[in-house]
Amino acid sequence: MPEHEKDTEGRKNKLFEILKKYFSDWKNVVFVLILLITLFLRFEYYNINVAQWWDEADYTTGAKIIANPGLKDTLTQYTFNPRRPFFTSLYWGLILYFNGNDTALHFSVLLFSIIGVWLTYLIGKELFNKDVGIIGSFILGVSWVHLFYTARFLTEIIATTFYLGAVYFFIKGFVKGNNWKMSGLAGLFFGLSWFTRSQMVMMVVPFIIYLFLKEKFKLFLDKRVYASLILILIAISPFLIYLLSFENPLQRYTGVGTGRFEGGGLKGFIENTGLLWNSFQWVFFILLVIGIIVYALDVVLGLDILWKGDNESIKRVFILVWLLMPWIFFGLTFNRGLEDRYFLVSFPAAFLIVGFLLDKGRELFEKFINFKYSKWVAYIIILIILAYGANGQIKIADGIIKARANTFDLTKYAGEWIKEKSSPTERVISASKYQNMYYSERDTFPFCENNECKNNETLFIEKMKVIKPKYVVVSVYEPGFTPQWAYTIAQRYPQLLEPVQAFPSPENAQLIIYNYKE
Repeated sequence: MPEHEKDTEGRKNKLFEILKKYFSDWKNVVFVLILLITLFLRFEYYNINVAQWWDEADYTTGAKIIANPGLKDTLTQYTFNPRRPFFTSLYWGLILYFNGNDTALHFSVLLFSIIGVWLTYLIGKELFNKDVGIIGSFILGVSWVHLFYTARFLTEIIATTFYLGAVYFFIKGFVKGNNWKMSGLAGLFFGLSWFTRSQMVMMVVPFIIYLFLKEKFKLFLDKRVYASLILILIAISPFLIYLLSFENPLQRYTGVGTGRFEGGGLKGFIENTGLLWNSFQWVFFILLVIGIIVYALDVVLGLDILWKGDNESIKRVFILVWLLMPWIFFGLTFNRGLEDRYFLVSFPAAFLIVGFLLDKGRELFEKFINFKYSKWVAYIIILIILAYGANGQIKIADGIIKARANTFDLTKYAGEWIKEKSSPTERVISASKYQNMYYSERDTFPFCENNECKNNETLFIEKMKVIKPKYVVVSVYEPGFTPQWAYTIAQRYPQLLEPVQAFPSPENAQLIIYNYKE
């Protein structure tokens, strides 16, 4: 046998032995099955959505400009939002540069979603045991919120997965080891999570609390901490450099003074709780509440040993702060409508605590109801609970994903029509600003940019004379950005606005494209 064939055969045998050893543990088989179920569910929905929402189109329009910088000369009204780090635009821009399309972009989010489930298992295995990791990853895999946003071009799935990477390497570098390379990777992944989504900066708090409780002031002499900080700064540096191009960059980034963060108070905390109830449904929510109480009990009863640096107690504080941080942050600071996706980064911690509770229940069952098959009966009970909860989650996911798959579809059709009927230098006015820019690749202006204009249509008439748009789009979408007079303005100014296309049909017009005639 030739030498290269011997090498190939040897590698095959080695791979076979590795797989044989891995699958000899039935828990590993269960986890692989969970990954397959997770993958199946995500492939079922990942490319189902017809069109993009406002926020999605903001990120993807940026991606188009990154992929094709010449578009910036056409889309002059597009700027990267200083409150929104632009990693996703860079990531998707790279895919579009190599001739990717919306399907490829959806697949890229799906990959992060699967990796997030895998990392949840690894973190659970490190901080608890395999059973807890399996349970936590399974619940995340079937979570309707995680499934729903896997099918969208938003930042939460990617940012959460980066954060899970940061947690995993933090465990390897600080909690279970003394490894500055792993600590640096923790910093890199945290920096990437922040570069993906602004609010992720708050999630540095669990790391800081763990390090302070463990190391006290010695943390300032720890080279692992500095390795992490350096990698955080390297990862976020493109966004920081961009922010410095603005006057008063901190204010532009935080939105302080614009009414955006003026405190939600008790109302915010109540809204947060309601969102978690809707996200987890009653089975997992009740298990989570009980799990938090049981998990936190040892910390409360052992505050003295916590301060002395007991690793188990500090680890519990880390997980609890990870879980509660978004709830506290948005409850104290956010005064607008909250969404379930804002809490997604805390879901893995929540589901691992549910796994902890079920695993403790199994241990107690085996201890007090001890017979030959008590262990397997306990596992069957856990399986029934998880199957019941998962069934509810999957039903909600199926209903809500399919119900919203066609939302904003007319903005896509209108944008594609405008692209076909206009030249790159021509302009459009539309309340669906970012969606129209993405699909039409034409410079797009909003109806009004201040309340004075919203209350006075004659100011809009003057604005049109300056902009000289090719088309004006009026639709049922984005009512918050559409003045009431916009729905009937064409009837009052037929000499300026002529209807040229209606979607889905002239008889049932929900979006009308007007030709500006002056």
